[in-house]
Amino acid sequence: MGSADATSFIVEMIYLETSALLKIADETCHRYPPATDLHFIRYLLRMLVIEAEQEMKKRSRQ
Repeated sequence: MGSADATSFIVEMIYLETSALLKIADETCHRYPPATDLHFIRYLLRMLVIEAEQEMKKRSRQ
């Protein structure tokens, strides 16, 4: 596996794992009373998912 393939693999794994954590945070936010800390974590996870999506799109165009 070359460095480009390894980087793509890592970005995909980050995307998959972060997406799963974001779904859990979303469900928790909807089921329980608002918590500022949880909303901040949800925001950070969403930013990671967006960045990983953009990186995957950029790599797929190359």
